Amino acid sequence: MRKSIWITVAFAAAVSSGATAPLARADACAADARASYARVQLFRDGACTGASVSVGFTGSGDRPDFAAFVNYEGAVYDIDDTRDSIAVAPANCVRLFDGRGYTGTASGLLCAPASADGLFADLGPLTNKASSMRVCPASATAGCAAAPAPPPPPAPTPNGSPADPGARLTAALRGGRARRMVDFGRAAAVRVGLRTAAGQPVAGAVLQVLTREARTGAEWRLAPPVTTDADGGARIRLAPGPSRRVRLEYRAAAGDVKPVAEARVRLNVRAGVRLRVVPRRVRAGGSVRLRGRLRAAPSTRLGKVVTLQARERGRWRDFLSARTRRGGRFAARYRFSPGASGVFPIRAVVRADAAYPYATGRSRAVRVRVG
Repeated sequence: MRKSIWITVAFAAAVSSGATAPLARADACAADARASYARVQLFRDGACTGASVSVGFTGSGDRPDFAAFVNYEGAVYDIDDTRDSIAVAPANCVRLFDGRGYTGTASGLLCAPASADGLFADLGPLTNKASSMRVCPASATAGCAAAPAPPPPPAPTPNGSPADPGARLTAALRGGRARRMVDFGRAAAVRVGLRTAAGQPVAGAVLQVLTREARTGAEWRLAPPVTTDADGGARIRLAPGPSRRVRLEYRAAAGDVKPVAEARVRLNVRAGVRLRVVPRRVRAGGSVRLRGRLRAAPSTRLGKVVTLQARERGRWRDFLSARTRRGGRFAARYRFSPGASGVFPIRAVVRADAAYPYATGRSRAVRVRVG
């Protein structure tokens, strides 16, 4: 740090009008500018030497923080928390603060008489601690008043009656299970219970509900909240859709960031697929066309592989595969061998994978007579 630093200043007129004042040296200020400009020098030692800071006055104080000041040459200096003495222009007062933005401990008023600069070689408990200040004329010391204390935070609003940070939250699908499998297009319901640690129902509590599709990259999404009834219970309807996870959260007070109790369930949904085979009767060595559609089209452009199976000798066997196109539709052609004969049930199978949020699903079997 340089032994002496002259700081860029701004006159009150420039501040109030929004105009940019030219750079000026503090020791070049006009003698009659005292009414709108308070020259305050901060020193690094009790002998009033070292770094010097000039502070502009706009009527309510200026320069709230002493970090990264720019001098008249354009150099930037950080003289924060480096002084133990101060000189104040005539007829002005200064209040120092142990913290930026007028926060922290505040000094008493340091006022210079109207006839001469005031030299304060000892800043007492704020020595080498003050990092901000307010400047005001001695005739209007209220401008140096400390910032009012922030209002106390509002009292937390209990969530439910009785609200309990030790409450227990339960959730279950049909049959009291945490997991359930349903067919495509079916809805489901989650039953919820909230009780205190002592087992008392918590009534009127708002529970946050989040859902996430069972696929790679899916994120938790907020669903409409639910409120417990007089018995501490609630019911959540899960509309038809993909496989998903459901998470419920209870916060003992409204506005709490973290929940004090959680419960989770998982709903698995079988993929929906339809299949049509034409013709349904064919000679040995003849061919059939197989067409179908996934009831929930894949979101990826690559589509989804559909496996075609035929039941032969009491077992389902894979014999062909097709990839879905736009809209989840697929098509394939199959030729029977010349020696084939009999009735063959055929179905389409969609197997689960990480990118498709459905469990393995199968179409109804279509019977094809050969021979």
